[in-house]
Amino acid sequence: MRFSFNWLKKYLETEQSIAQVAESLTAIGLEVEDLLDPEIAFKNFKLVKIEKAERHPNADRLQICSVVDGEGNRHQIVCGAPNAREGLTAILAMPGAIIPASNEILKKSKIRGVESQGMMCSFDELAIETEDECDGIIEVTEGTSLKTSVADVLGLDGGIFDVSVTPNRGDCFSVKGIARDLAAYGVGKFIENQPNPCEVDSEILTNVDYEDETIFNYAPQMSFRVIRGLENGESPKWLKDALKNAGLNSISSVVDIANYCMIDCGAPFQIYDLDKIEGNLNIRFSYKNERFSDFKGEQYTLNSSILISEDDSHEPLCLLGIKSGSKIACDENTKNILIESAYFKPECIARTGIYLDATSDSRTRFERGIDRGGCLNALEQVSRMILEICGGTAGKIFTIGRVDHPKVSVKLTKQKLKSVSGCDIEWSKVKEILEKLGLTMVSEDNMSATFTVPSWRHDLEIEEDLIEEVLRINGYNNVQEQPLSVVSVGEDVCLKDFYQLSNLRKLLASRNMSEAVAYSFTKREFAEAFRENRKLILIMNAITTDFEVMRPSLLPNLLKTAVLSLNYGERSASIFEVGHVFADSCIQETHVSGIRIGSANSRNWLNKKRNYDVFDVKSDFFSMLNFYDVNIKNVKIETNAPSYYHPSRSGAVYLGKKLLGWFGELHPKINKLFGISERIMAFEMLPTINEVKKKRQKEYNNKIFPKIERDFSFIFNGQDAVGEIVNNVYKLDDRIAKVDIFDSFKISSTQKSIGITVVLDAVNRTLTEDEANEVSDKIVSYVEKLGGKLRNQ
Repeated sequence: MRFSFNWLKKYLETEQSIAQVAESLTAIGLEVEDLLDPEIAFKNFKLVKIEKAERHPNADRLQICSVVDGEGNRHQIVCGAPNAREGLTAILAMPGAIIPASNEILKKSKIRGVESQGMMCSFDELAIETEDECDGIIEVTEGTSLKTSVADVLGLDGGIFDVSVTPNRGDCFSVKGIARDLAAYGVGKFIENQPNPCEVDSEILTNVDYEDETIFNYAPQMSFRVIRGLENGESPKWLKDALKNAGLNSISSVVDIANYCMIDCGAPFQIYDLDKIEGNLNIRFSYKNERFSDFKGEQYTLNSSILISEDDSHEPLCLLGIKSGSKIACDENTKNILIESAYFKPECIARTGIYLDATSDSRTRFERGIDRGGCLNALEQVSRMILEICGGTAGKIFTIGRVDHPKVSVKLTKQKLKSVSGCDIEWSKVKEILEKLGLTMVSEDNMSATFTVPSWRHDLEIEEDLIEEVLRINGYNNVQEQPLSVVSVGEDVCLKDFYQLSNLRKLLASRNMSEAVAYSFTKREFAEAFRENRKLILIMNAITTDFEVMRPSLLPNLLKTAVLSLNYGERSASIFEVGHVFADSCIQETHVSGIRIGSANSRNWLNKKRNYDVFDVKSDFFSMLNFYDVNIKNVKIETNAPSYYHPSRSGAVYLGKKLLGWFGELHPKINKLFGISERIMAFEMLPTINEVKKKRQKEYNNKIFPKIERDFSFIFNGQDAVGEIVNNVYKLDDRIAKVDIFDSFKISSTQKSIGITVVLDAVNRTLTEDEANEVSDKIVSYVEKLGGKLRNQ
């Protein structure tokens, strides 16, 4: 927000310089983004009068001007401006001046052989925006004293602040609110400057209708006043300068006054040209798909929850609190006006503004919260200014809704102030700070005090808010540094887990998988597909509908990431995540999950294309079991994977009775839900992996003695759990180093054939033929006991 130093002094009596005030603003949380200090910016600038202007002997478009300043000193200036002439008062930049537009330091120079002792400036060179059309140097008003400061001539009012206001400080979107904060900080004395009530003509009536009382849920208070017989001419110079310094253009007296008062006290106004209203003014909610055109010609399509004003033509005149319509705009012919000063609920304005994608100064202030109890004072202020500048006669104020708004009381305890702030602040100073900010103490005892929050502070609701205000005004620099306590507890279990998961990530990355880091919440539709029998944890104030549920599994967000990758033209996706999932009673668990989709190898003429299958994710899962030192011989694979896995292409991994996780192909319904045509392979490792007893399996490092491989082809009943049988074969003899399935197919509806390869190894020697046959007989005998038979029998 931009405003001048002199404007600030309307509400702040201070002896501090503009630089000191700027430093104080930043200290209390109102960051000064830009500062124009005239004493610095125009240090080497002065007013001069051109006594003589002669043609340059060596240039047709240049003149040699002799100028005199306020101290009687004369200077020779070479100037190319077409409007440089004898008798003109101009602004001269002396050698050493920093030109604002270019940030260059001006030096004496010779131009076409003639010395120039400075430069007479234009608005562009001073980086000043102006509505005046000026081709050349600035023409200062005739009769202006040459001793007048350049800043005063340019209407800079002692300097310009550009302050960044945080969204919670709606009261500081006004010069008055900023002055109040500075006074509380000790910069000066706050001046209330309450407007006096206007003299009114009781015969000038204001009549506004409304649809029904549901509008008060959107606008608890709306006040109106009619002023008749005014002259809407050009604004006085001081008003135009004030708006220019605030970054606004002058439009007409009435509009300029409304804009000035908005910046001054923080309350936006709606001004209607009363003669353009057909019949009566009515307040109602818009109809669905109703159209509205603002004063700039922008078109908007409305829904059924936007508060508007209309006349007897039933066309929307204004989007209340956001945009003014073109029909009732004031112009030079305006004689009679209707002024509206209202309080709209911030959440309603925010919802409407977001829906319409409409921005305005009014929306900015209403959305952040204006003074709930200041509508009438604001209406008196703008009315009095209009009467003083434009003339006319005012009618009585007419209000719909409630004038008295509920007050908020907050209790502050000495113990909570000490524990949160860590500071010993005198209790009397605490009360003084809060009272200077506008709070009223209503009760006090030895341990606490209760304060009523002023109507302009929407951000003070709880005890911590008051503590923040005390620390802010007392000065954050007065908060003493406290060293953090360090407690040694030996080996840090959390740190150990961190390093273990970090190494697990490296393992999966080495298997050509990319790590993803996703949000902890997901879309409800996706969560429903993966929740099984667990209760979903809903987010009360979700950012969007895509983030309304805490994720019950890592897979939904991994699949969303994969969809994006595939949509960008990737032929495959191999990604994993290590993160929290959330189950019943808000319990969070750390899972390790991954997915593989698409081609498993690169595309070239040497390789036959192969897509990822169940055995790829099984290999991923077993590599993690090896990482956790789980003895693979003791692992059992069952078929009771969750329902979001394919019923016949997935497995649940157990160690004893403990479920370690799942792997396999996801169910086709998941493909349909995410719009993925390729088969999806996935794995999920549960935190129970940390609970199992670790036992390092025997490592076979035989690189000298040859191993023996034997192939077996068995016929099984179609209902047999072949995975468990094969796993038990691995445990029959210590000389069995490895068991792999190399073939599997159905013979009939009741029988299936399984081919396995068994690797035999004695580690420190070569097995004899008899020993190999002994182990082979054990395998065949074990399978026959379970109902299987060797195919060559």
